[in-house]
Amino acid sequence: MGVQTAQESQAISQSEKKFASEVTTGGLNTSQFQDNRPNTSLIRKMQESANGSIQAKQTAQLQEITQGNSSPTVQLKTEITHKTRPFTYPHLGNNVTEPVGAEMKAYLDPTDIVVGSATGAPQLDLLHSVQAVGHTMVRGHLLNHDLGGFGVEENLYPITQGANNRHKTNVENPVGDALNTAHGAANNEGVYYTVKVNPIQNTSAGLMANTSTFVCEAYQLTNMNANSVGTKGNLILKANIESTPGGANSSNAVDKSGAGLIAGVPKVITPGWGHGHRAGRELNWDAYVAAGKINTIEGWSTTKQVLVGLGIGTATILGLAGYFYYNPDKMPGFLSNLMSVGAIAVEELKNEL
Repeated sequence: MGVQTAQESQAISQSEKKFASEVTTGGLNTSQFQDNRPNTSLIRKMQESANGSIQAKQTAQLQEITQGNSSPTVQLKTEITHKTRPFTYPHLGNNVTEPVGAEMKAYLDPTDIVVGSATGAPQLDLLHSVQAVGHTMVRGHLLNHDLGGFGVEENLYPITQGANNRHKTNVENPVGDALNTAHGAANNEGVYYTVKVNPIQNTSAGLMANTSTFVCEAYQLTNMNANSVGTKGNLILKANIESTPGGANSSNAVDKSGAGLIAGVPKVITPGWGHGHRAGRELNWDAYVAAGKINTIEGWSTTKQVLVGLGIGTATILGLAGYFYYNPDKMPGFLSNLMSVGAIAVEELKNEL
């Protein structure tokens, strides 16, 4: 993922605008998820195929997300994307591999809230394996829990306690302050924020012997509305947070903006964004993923654009998202078929289940 430079176009690409205009939970009354066409039953079949209880669970979660919002406007402004990499570590005499967060991109609209969570069960065995070496390590959020980031594998990477503290002081607090300022301005502004782990380590031995770096950038967003995630504006910060478990200094913060590191900004939580006592995958994670507000499935953004272009109903798209979240290996074949035969691919998948 590259971030546009000052010399490049400041407008978000047309494809991202189109993706941002598609239907999700933000601002929706739950009655708007009704689709009276025959393929509406697909949401039930797909979700039951993925997980026997997922339908009832997601319905409750979607109601919680939209509770209290009576606006009929269909919106998608806040949008969070995660990428992962496999990480291998020793556990109970065996090598275990699980995903860690590698990259995060977020368009944050202060009025389109995503409530994140603290660390819980995810990556706990991984953390214990690196802590056993004798270093003070933590599971660092790529996207802070009070900025819509969940304590899940997709959003966590093991770093030193010092690096985590620097990330909070020099990056997360300024980004949170910028989001809160945009909320107060109430003029369709927000924050574009990215974190990429580069270099990234893929084994516990490599992690403990080398430096991992959170490459962080944040910009103001303007002109956010129901049809666009906005236009990238002024730079907020560019900073690298280095985690070196075996070094004399376990952490370092490097300014990349040319204006100096931001420090001394107190933690400010934008109204409604506080994670409370939530941890791990608690409550809304599945619902946000199914709604497309949090993206973790390779190829889903393109697939969703094609489905919308074909006129596939909202309820069916939500069902597809839930199905492919639990069956990501099915995505490439479905997308290929979708591009070949259009809406027939949806009916063919329905018949397979």
